[in-house]
Amino acid sequence: MCRKHSESYSQLNEIGFAIAQHIYHLLQDLKPEKLSKQAVEVLYNYIMGHEINAYHNMQLESVILPFYEYYFQEEEKEKDTAELPIESATEEQTASPTAEPIVLSSKTQFSKEVLEQVISGLENYKTNGIDSSVYKTFIKQHETEIKALLEENMELKMKMYQVLYLLIIDLEAAPDTDYEAYGDLSRNLFVTLVKESSMALSYAQGLEMMASSGAYPEKLTQALLQVVTNLKA
Repeated sequence: MCRKHSESYSQLNEIGFAIAQHIYHLLQDLKPEKLSKQAVEVLYNYIMGHEINAYHNMQLESVILPFYEYYFQEEEKEKDTAELPIESATEEQTASPTAEPIVLSSKTQFSKEVLEQVISGLENYKTNGIDSSVYKTFIKQHETEIKALLEENMELKMKMYQVLYLLIIDLEAAPDTDYEAYGDLSRNLFVTLVKESSMALSYAQGLEMMASSGAYPEKLTQALLQVVTNLKA
């Protein structure tokens, strides 16, 4: 019996570690305005809860607290934080010019640069001016090549996973919104890329935690749970 309890505790600890690692890497380089206020509150309550051990708490506090402060800090500090998105935008405007965008079509040759543009387009789905069906068609056409490239390039893989994950939990891409097609695309592609990978369990646990938080509308909650089901299937 003791051995069973020990094994169970070890498994729970491994899951906790996987969730903590996933959240840490997801938020480490993310701008505060990219995450919804509701999601930030869920994450904050998670690190403040008794179910997380001290080690994981210390690991996550450094990345979650800045997001919490961005949305929930005292009024006198809000003015300073409110300037952050403006400064970020200014930095982006003064950056060196980027290459001409590649037009995606059935004749577009797949490459790392093209995939980087697809990821950027998904990340900026509200401003890219491109219908989600364009990305859906291109991704379906090059699914095998995309998987192969992501396996070779860990940095690109983590960027893709991060962008898709944030789209999945984005309220503006939820069912019955103007951008629901992007939400559908991100959920399906995420399952396609992540299922049966070493990270599938930690992502499923993270999404399950989000869904059970009560911070999301019913239809988005069900969509998140469906992704969890598909990842575990």
